[in-house]
Amino acid sequence: MVFTCSDSTDTWEVPFTLLTTAEVRIVFSKDGYVPTVKKVWVNYNYQNGTASQPSSISVELHQFSYQSIRVAQSGTGSFTTISEALDFVYALTDSPEYNDESIRIIVFPGNYNENL
Repeated sequence: MVFTCSDSTDTWEVPFTLLTTAEVRIVFSKDGYVPTVKKVWVNYNYQNGTASQPSSISVELHQFSYQSIRVAQSGTGSFTTISEALDFVYALTDSPEYNDESIRIIVFPGNYNENL
């Protein structure tokens, strides 16, 4: 099976094998851009061995800026949960590329039921 994913400049085909119903987490990375996380439910039909998934996934990549890490439940940010954004920031601050710059996470309106 293949996910077809695209943004304004690129298209990706993401092959996968799945034998159960599950949420699939896809991380899109591109030099100079914040990684973008998409979660997609794939329903597996045990009777006929087929799976249903979205025919395409729209991806919005944002140029990397320490001042503009976006969280939006609608999928228009780089992350859909605050936890994912914080995990990214923790990994970023532990990396040798980080030089003590200030970081701003922009959280768009929504109900974020998370334990942080």
